[in-house]
Amino acid sequence: NVDQSLRTWLCGGDIVRAKTSRVAHMWRVPEDPRTQSHYRVVRGSNDNNARVAAAWFDDFAVKYKDGVLSRQPIDVSEILRRKSSLQCKPFAYFLHRFRRVYVDGGVLPKEAFFLKSVEAGTCLRRQGSTFVHTGCEAATVFHLANQDRRKGKGGKCCSGIRQWNTLDCFDRLDPSGPLPYWCDVTGQNLNQQ
Repeated sequence: NVDQSLRTWLCGGDIVRAKTSRVAHMWRVPEDPRTQSHYRVVRGSNDNNARVAAAWFDDFAVKYKDGVLSRQPIDVSEILRRKSSLQCKPFAYFLHRFRRVYVDGGVLPKEAFFLKSVEAGTCLRRQGSTFVHTGCEAATVFHLANQDRRKGKGGKCCSGIRQWNTLDCFDRLDPSGPLPYWCDVTGQNLNQQ
């Protein structure tokens, strides 16, 4: 789905919604042979997301798993030839086209930082589902994120704090400290402001 979407946005085409379509999910029930799969999943040395990153992310491929796309080389030469023949736009075009999410939502930050206690001289580090104080050399990196929906802000970034290279933002403050939760880039989750 990601491959098809990027190819459509970058190489031309339309993505439309079929108003009368229905999507269903069928649960597999061991005692009902009608629900058993009639295909075999082939597991390879590289996954589809890594192939998509190698083929479509251009200079941004280093952002996928810190630049380690796969343990094995990924051959995307055919996709790159097709991109060239179709005169596809670069991935930066996609990011610009959806800048309301990527820029205004703070997914592509201008800067990143540590959170340091002035009193203790320690920094926050993610440890499982919580944050702990630790030496700053092992600290977690953060950046500002999420659209700011307050009056006069126009939905531009930023109304929250996001953990660098994750989907997690500070959601609410507990007695034990801030709790992470999936970022709401639209800025509508009041816990993340």
